[in-house]
Amino acid sequence: GALFGRWRRTLASRLVLDVGARVDAIRYGSLDRQTPGAGTVHATTVQFSPKLGARYLLSGTTALLASVSRGFRGAPGVVTDPAIPPLGVWGAEVGAQFAPGPFDVQVALFRLDVSNDRVQDPISLEVVSTGRSYRQGVNAHVTWQASRRVMLRADGTWNDARIKGETSEASGAALLALAGSARMEA
Repeated sequence: GALFGRWRRTLASRLVLDVGARVDAIRYGSLDRQTPGAGTVHATTVQFSPKLGARYLLSGTTALLASVSRGFRGAPGVVTDPAIPPLGVWGAEVGAQFAPGPFDVQVALFRLDVSNDRVQDPISLEVVSTGRSYRQGVNAHVTWQASRRVMLRADGTWNDARIKGETSEASGAALLALAGSARMEA
């Protein structure tokens, strides 16, 4: 189950504030049918996810944007162990929007700090805990409304992702090698 609340106001005709929060109660259950006598294992978690956003209009075509929020998702491996905590994410973004005529251009700097991170080890294919990680970068998109029926859009993201937490010695070397090759491809 979940509850969500939101408050949005325009102040002084140029500043728009957006404040919200969500509370989720999640119950995972797992039944091991291969182990005789093993019953269903349950675990419940409650997650609180606040959000704060602001938009400041510099002119009729230009705005500055900023937001901070928290989110989560179920962790890989929760099917076999419902007690694994969800991945928690704090995200922050600062950007600008320029929308003259048929064009809409948005550019933003972002950072996501992840807790309880889990990834799949590329060597053993096991899901391993990495503790904390972050993703940061730049996101941009351009939209051109060529006519009433034709719209073209281009999106791009440059992302720098790094594992900051502890891993086992065997999986740590493989994960660092994988992360290094991903950075070289970006």
